[in-house]
This record gives sequence, structure tokens and C-alpha cells, in this order.
Amino acid sequence: MSIGFIQIILLTVLIVVWFGFYALGNFLCNKSTYLRKNINKNSIIILSLIYFPLIMAITNEGYFFVLGWCFIGPISVNSLIHWLYPKIFKPTKTSKIKVYFNENYFYGYFGILILGLLSLFTYS
Repeated sequence: MSIGFIQIILLTVLIVVWFGFYALGNFLCNKSTYLRKNINKNSIIILSLIYFPLIMAITNEGYFFVLGWCFIGPISVNSLIHWLYPKIFKPTKTSKIKVYFNENYFYGYFGILILGLLSLFTYS
């Protein structure tokens, strides 16, 4: 096996994990009335701000590492998955312009934060 083939397989597994946690966040928030009512832009910002010192305490890294871990990484991953998810799993022929940052975006972001929290506990 070549190195490029292994990297493609690992990237595919990583994207599947991202899709899984995006879907998990949507599933949890749609099933729980508490989460459905309370997960929005403000709560995601508050969770990310709580997440910031937690990462700094566990990893003992600098500000830019933590900034990437709790803000830049989840935002970019969630934006990519939120854009791809309807195209792959719910293809429609509608030409309506939908709001991009809708409740599903924040529900998926909650799932990506769960993934980040689980990966933080495996950090060594």
C-alpha cells in the first residue's frame, strides 16, 4: 500500500466521523425538547467559551492552539458538513434560498463540540 492510499482512507474515515457527530447533534437536539429549545447561536458561543479554558487546562498549550481547537476547527468542519449533508443525504430539486445558519447548523455544531470534547479526553 502506498502512503497516498492510506491518507485517502484516513481522510474518508475522518469525514465519516464528522458526518456521524453532525448527525448525532441533530438527532439529540431533535429528540430532546430541552436541547431543541436551548441550542442556538448564544448557547453555542457560551459552550465554546467554557470549552476554551478547559482545553487550556488539559493540554497546557498556547492560545492559538486552543483557539483553533475550540473555534476555528469546529466552525470550519461544521460549515463543510452542514453544506455537504443535504447534498448527500437529502437531495432535493428545490431552488429556494434557505438560511444557511439555521437551527440544524447549531444542532450539528453541538455534535461537533461533543466530538471535540471526546477527542480532548483522549489527548495525551
